[in-house]
This record gives sequence, C-alpha cells and structure tokens, in this order.
Amino acid sequence: MGIEVGSENRFLLKTKESSYGFCVDREGLLRTLYWGGRIDRVEDLKNEAVEWEQGFHPINDVKREECSSFGTMRFKETSMKVRYADGTRDFRYRYEGYEQSGNRLTLHLKDEAYLLEMDLHYRVYEEENVIEKWRTVRNCGKEEIVLERIHSGECSLAGSGWRMKNFNGMWNSDFEEYEQELKGGKHVVESLRGATGHVGNPSFVLHRGAGETHGEVYYGALGWSGNFKLVLEQTPYG
Repeated sequence: MGIEVGSENRFLLKTKESSYGFCVDREGLLRTLYWGGRIDRVEDLKNEAVEWEQGFHPINDVKREECSSFGTMRFKETSMKVRYADGTRDFRYRYEGYEQSGNRLTLHLKDEAYLLEMDLHYRVYEEENVIEKWRTVRNCGKEEIVLERIHSGECSLAGSGWRMKNFNGMWNSDFEEYEQELKGGKHVVESLRGATGHVGNPSFVLHRGAGETHGEVYYGALGWSGNFKLVLEQTPYG
C-alpha cells in the first residue's frame, strides 16, 4: 500500500523509490516533514514542535507548510488567498479528518469562522514513482467568496543551493534548456498564452550538483494545458 497513516496525525506516501511525508502539527497546521528517497515506516517521521524565538521571523513564515494561506504573519509565497464578503482575507483552517481509499488520500480542512471548506487530494502511483496532488474548495454558505489565489499544490525542500532547470525557445529552437540557482527572492515560471508548450513549460527540475548518472533530482509538472504560474522561492530559513 502506498499510503500509511500513523499516530500524531502523520501521513507517509510511498512509491517504489521515494517517499513524501507530512503531519498536522501541534498548532494545527499541515506541515511538510519529508520528501526524498523511500522510507518504509511512518514512525520515522517526527512530528516535533518547531522551536523559533526570533521576533522578526514569525513561526508561520518559517514552517514548511502543505497549505499556507495568506495572513497570520506569512511573508512567503502562500498557496491560498481568499476574500470574504466582509473584506476578511484570512483562511484560518482547522483539520477535520481524512479519508483513504487504496492509494488515494483526502484531507479535510474547514475555516474556523467562515463557511469555506477545502480538501487536499493525494494519489500515489507506486510503480511510476509519481505522487499527484490537487485541491477542491467549497463555499458552504450564501455569501460570495472570492478566491484571489489558489495553487494546485505546494511542496518544499530543506536547505539552500538548489538549482532550477526549465525550458524555453521558439520555432526551430524548441525546448532550449536553461538553468539558474535559486537565491533570495522569488523565481516565476509563467505562461499567459492559453496553451502550454516549448515557450512556457509547466514543470520544474530541482537539484544540487546532480548529473546524468548521480545526485538527487526533484521533478514536478502541472497537469494543465492553459495559463499557469509556478513560483519557486528560496526562503531565509533554508
């Protein structure tokens, strides 16, 4: 089975060669714990409190989250931003539980004060070494809710020094590879053409000194053929 659920609200997704782990932490936020080579036991994921005392760097900005939302002193690129009818722009969720069916996992989130619910969906393809994720949102009330930003997914890697590969080009020069180091600030890969292709490819490759036959490489692709935006950010916290 490609999904294992442990105590302390820990979740481990396993393919043939890789694993992805996250938890509901002690503050009630979904926090990424691991992404890398395969590990077999959910008990190896440590749902430990994040110790942080620097006043200029709020704890919610430091955490590696699965579903970061605009507000509550987050200055990183968040994957969720709403505007309620009264002008409030915070989605402050609480974890409502999960459902599992085979290699598919769904986590249920609900706003603490407003009638908005979100599901985070995961599907594991064990043999293909692929983990798919997407989101659904429900307005459970009668007032209008504006989704100012909703990314299909969010993931994070520990450390710094990551290099990003992507592709660009034109006719007779398709998919020209380019590479750059992710340093301070945000790096945006975006297309407004209404269709994907060699001019704007909805994917990323991240590595630190990897080559054709060595090193650790992380790859992600957006399963979407229209306009898109990928945002990669090296935070000050590694």
